[in-house]
Amino acid sequence: PKHIIYLKPLVDKNILNIFKYGITSFELEKILSYEDIKNVSAYASNLRSQKGQIYNKRYNTYFLGGNYSEGRKINVSSKNPFLKIALNPSILMIVNSYLNKKCNLVDIQFAESFPSNDSERKKSQRWHRDPAINNLIKVFVYFSDVNKDNGPFEFISGTHNKNIRDARYGPESKKRFGG
Repeated sequence: PKHIIYLKPLVDKNILNIFKYGITSFELEKILSYEDIKNVSAYASNLRSQKGQIYNKRYNTYFLGGNYSEGRKINVSSKNPFLKIALNPSILMIVNSYLNKKCNLVDIQFAESFPSNDSERKKSQRWHRDPAINNLIKVFVYFSDVNKDNGPFEFISGTHNKNIRDARYGPESKKRFGG
């Protein structure tokens, strides 16, 4: 839309990164005001102070959402600060442009991942793809400092949207997805 044309450089750069690498990243300060970030962070802190739920992943505590696979729908207030991110024009433009269609918000999750002493990867910690929903885009927002040495998310660049199973791109698998 013309009224948000100033977002075009950020959006174009991130769409290009997704097409090229399958992943992109940027700081929230690029799309949200300081006040919005402060409100989202305060809301996140408040949720974390409450008792969370552990579903089928023992290394995550969910404070919001997290059970979409069981068909439970999440209801959030229109005043929920997470919607400032999920429905942000930049995010929507990136997702809609990459998929070349108008998309729907399916779920919002807020979870805390924590380290495990178990060296064996379990469930989604293993190398996998997410084939359950066609044309799926996941947006991760971290509320702590994350870098390549301490982040909970790993991604093999160049394996998106190509069904590559060659071992040099990651662990071999006999399945079309997973491994």
